[in-house]
Amino acid sequence: MLQFISNHPFTYFLFRRFILSLICIACHASSEAQQYQDLQSLKGYSFKLYFSSGAETKAARMAKQIDHVMAFYKQQIQFTPDVTLLILSPADWPKYSRDVVYGMPHYTGKQVLIVASENNDFWKSFIPPVDNLLDQLAGMIKKTYVDVNGQISMEPFFDLLAIHELGHAYHFQDSLQMQRKWMSELFVNIFLHNYIAQAEPDKLPALTVFPNMVIAGTNKSDLQYSSLADLEKYYDVIAQRHPRNYGWYQCRWHASAGTIYDRAGPTVFNKAWHAFKRQRDILDDQALAVFLADQVHPSFAEVMKGW
Repeated sequence: MLQFISNHPFTYFLFRRFILSLICIACHASSEAQQYQDLQSLKGYSFKLYFSSGAETKAARMAKQIDHVMAFYKQQIQFTPDVTLLILSPADWPKYSRDVVYGMPHYTGKQVLIVASENNDFWKSFIPPVDNLLDQLAGMIKKTYVDVNGQISMEPFFDLLAIHELGHAYHFQDSLQMQRKWMSELFVNIFLHNYIAQAEPDKLPALTVFPNMVIAGTNKSDLQYSSLADLEKYYDVIAQRHPRNYGWYQCRWHASAGTIYDRAGPTVFNKAWHAFKRQRDILDDQALAVFLADQVHPSFAEVMKGW
């Protein structure tokens, strides 16, 4: 066999390429294993997953869900990103995440999604005195976000944000031109809402009650940043230094995503995906509003106009 290969230059070239590829794959796998050696792994899914000790149950549940999300979107848009999901304890969080408060889900840009493994002060900071809310909303919060001990916990909402972060992997890795930073956030919230509404509608309360609670319980005049222009200019500052202010923005986008889905229907994500793939040039605000209304749906443009 080796004699045959050595006597045929092109075959020898292909053989060398094949061997080098195997070596690269082996080196990458070894490097990744070393990088996450403090974590446990869960195999058998369409993505890589590592988690902190004690998070086995959550890891298994989230792995199954993310696998379903990726299968769902493979059918819709024929694209699957390469991602690694980390589910981290407070002790492990600083090892893999910089400048982000514990509990805030995020996508690192290196194909890594990071979420918290347990309840935390960041999640708790969004819980207002229930007595200050309208009776109907207070009742929905108590019904939707109660843990096994009967305490209010925002974990059912924040766990779903792994899907939000997965959405960033999709648009970054397939090189969509998102036009604005705020648009990329609205887009991945539609990615999340679209999946939940069609594939896991029983989780719609967990996805929607929290944003409505935050919006209802926040006085906009108390926020340091509140406009889309603020977000565009100070995105990193807001996300890293003002997490609750950033959370308010996200809740506005969650609510907008729900409105867009309800008005435009289940085809709206596909329309948005292909529209942002086609439009490569950056548009000014006026042209962007026209583009969104014509190429996707008027409700998209109304987010800009009615913010």
